[in-house]
Amino acid sequence: MTHFTVGIILPNNIADPVSYIANVMEPYLEHSDAAPYVCYSLEQAEQDIADTIHRFDLIVRRNDPHYNIEKCKQHLAEMRRMTPQEKYAEYLKCHDRFNGSGEPISTYNQDSKWDWYVIGGRWDGWINDRKAMHESLVANTALTEEAIARKKIPHAIITPDGQWFEHGLMGWWAVLITENERWESDATELLTQYPNHNIVIVDAHI
Repeated sequence: MTHFTVGIILPNNIADPVSYIANVMEPYLEHSDAAPYVCYSLEQAEQDIADTIHRFDLIVRRNDPHYNIEKCKQHLAEMRRMTPQEKYAEYLKCHDRFNGSGEPISTYNQDSKWDWYVIGGRWDGWINDRKAMHESLVANTALTEEAIARKKIPHAIITPDGQWFEHGLMGWWAVLITENERWESDATELLTQYPNHNIVIVDAHI
């Protein structure tokens, strides 16, 4: 259960921004079904182990105050001992759909990022440094240059071509499952690529 900001950069001359936002958010809706696909493999298990080790090593090294460091150290040690085969077997135990070859399958939207959203929401007026209560488009829209100047970097950004860029994969309780350590500079560079464009902040939930 997590709320996070998504900044949607609008193409110029959009007649109906609200409908546009709905359209570019739709591909990332959690509740959209996909055709059945193999959803996990030994290669993914190996990558998951590497990603988890990197993430928890980063938390421990910077002594992140949002985490129990001792528990993180314990989990880090466990992941360093785990093999891809063990990780894969652990996944299979919790899965209930398989193809004829015994591989786990799913229809879950692989691009899913959110299950509902609202313009502004908990961040109503945030991008403009003003208090707002009506979740209006005006109160939650700024030029990209203004967002950069105010250092308003959202958790994720959708560019006018529909691509989703993010600080990291968001899990429950605002815990990042993965993390782009260069997000602030990468996001700023991304906003710089769209001068004189409006960016709208939405409060997304997953």
